[in-house]
Amino acid sequence: MTKRTKTADIALTPPPPGHFLDATGRWVPATYLTERDQLRNMTVHDLVGRCRHASALLGALKRALFADLDTFVALVGEAYGVKLSGRNGSVVLHSLDGLERIERVVSPKMRVGPAILAAAALIEDLLAELTEGANPLLVQIAHMIVRRDDAGSIAPSRLLEFIRFDLPDARWQRAQAAARDALESDGNAIYFRAYTRPDACSPWGQIPLDFSRFGPAPAEAA
Repeated sequence: MTKRTKTADIALTPPPPGHFLDATGRWVPATYLTERDQLRNMTVHDLVGRCRHASALLGALKRALFADLDTFVALVGEAYGVKLSGRNGSVVLHSLDGLERIERVVSPKMRVGPAILAAAALIEDLLAELTEGANPLLVQIAHMIVRRDDAGSIAPSRLLEFIRFDLPDARWQRAQAAARDALESDGNAIYFRAYTRPDACSPWGQIPLDFSRFGPAPAEAA
């Protein structure tokens, strides 16, 4: 068997006739493999190749959909002497028959800033002084807020829930103020959604398109 010296050689060196590349980087003669192994290898390469092709098409579709919608929005703006771009907010468009709908949804993204450290310290100090007769809701909420994920971060959604509660304790209120300061804008997430329905009395059904793994839309990248 021939040993391949570099991983990059997979793409640069054609396989020897009648050989297959194994996971250790060796070219294995076909006579060493069963027909089922060869068929498995061929099936995997074929299916993965088709998936890559479909993925590339879906990525191109995302870019084209946003570009065409941005063009339409810009034309609408020109009619009123206003320059509109992909950053100008959400858009919903319906077909004339009312059976098809598209949406461009602009959703603000939030991140948690360093002020959360002060909020967490205030909450933890307060928890340390709680007794059995303390407000159980306070204990439950406080523990929920300071809980961190595997990366050591606190979710912005939990901070938003925390800010909603108003309890008569000065430190709690200072912690709320610190939590508000900890919420920082992190730009926008932009989604494209398409819906259809068989008639005007039926509910909308979303056409499943998962664009989330294909990079930002044109306006998101700006």
